[in-house]
Amino acid sequence: MGIIVFIMAVTTPHVEKFFASQQRVLTEKTQYFYEELKQLRSQQSQVERTFEQEEKKARHVFFAAHADGPMQRSYVQSFLRRREQLQKTLHETLVERTAQQHKALEVLKAQLAEDKRAYMEDLNHASAPDVKRFPYFRE
Repeated sequence: MGIIVFIMAVTTPHVEKFFASQQRVLTEKTQYFYEELKQLRSQQSQVERTFEQEEKKARHVFFAAHADGPMQRSYVQSFLRRREQLQKTLHETLVERTAQQHKALEVLKAQLAEDKRAYMEDLNHASAPDVKRFPYFRE
C-alpha cells in the first residue's frame, strides 16, 4: 500500500502537467480557429464593400446612359440578384469553414481523450508513461 501511495505522489505533478498540456493544446487550437474565422469575416466584409462600391459606380454610369424606367428597373433587379448571390456564397463559405473547424476540434478532443486514457493506463500499470507518445506534453 505504501508503494502505491509513493508512486501516485511522484506521478501526481506529471499528471497535472499532462492535463495542463492537453488543456493548453485545446485552448491554442480554439483560439487559432477563432482568429481564422475573424479574419475570414473581415475579408468577406471587404469583398462586400468592394462589390457595393463597384456596383454603385457601374449603376451611375448605366443610369446616366439609360434614362428610361424599364431598363433601370431591370438593371436594379439584376443588381439585387448579383448581391444576393454574393451574400449567399459568402455565407456558405463561412458555414463550411465553421463546420470544418468544428470537425477538427472534435477529432482533436477525441485524440486528447485517447491520449489521456493511454496515459492513465500507463500510470495504473505502475510504469512511467512514454512521453514521446504525447508530442504536446512538455515537462
